[in-house]
Amino acid sequence: MAYYPDNSSLTSKYNEAALQVLRLSSLWQRNHNNFFSGNYNGMVAALNRIWIELSADAKRKNPKYFKQMFDLHNKTQAALEKYKSEIRKQNEYLSSGNYNKKAAEDISEKVRQAHNNIFVAIQGMEIFLKDLQTEVGKGSAYKEDSSKMF
Repeated sequence: MAYYPDNSSLTSKYNEAALQVLRLSSLWQRNHNNFFSGNYNGMVAALNRIWIELSADAKRKNPKYFKQMFDLHNKTQAALEKYKSEIRKQNEYLSSGNYNKKAAEDISEKVRQAHNNIFVAIQGMEIFLKDLQTEVGKGSAYKEDSSKMF
């Protein structure tokens, strides 16, 4: 077995980049599937894994991305916990057998607001990560001038 003093000769950077794009694609698909099944925990988990895939490139591009993602993650986690708490309260109320129309409406409104907040928080993470993926060259590519192709 040959000795390689420089590990960069062991793995093709192009091979790893292609594998990373495949992993990202799979994670985005998982995120979409979780969305359509209403699995917010799964969405947050997939978005966190997407961040892990992009974090090294983000750090090289601009260290401020770490602070932005940290803030988005905290906002999303807080919204997710609030949503779970409101659902738990609603379930406890419904199983108590003490039905009061006004109380039921209040609880339903709190659940609806919490649901909207988690949706907006997750959407913020998605938009940030999609933009970051494109910015670090692992996402969409746009041609500036199609006439240069010819």
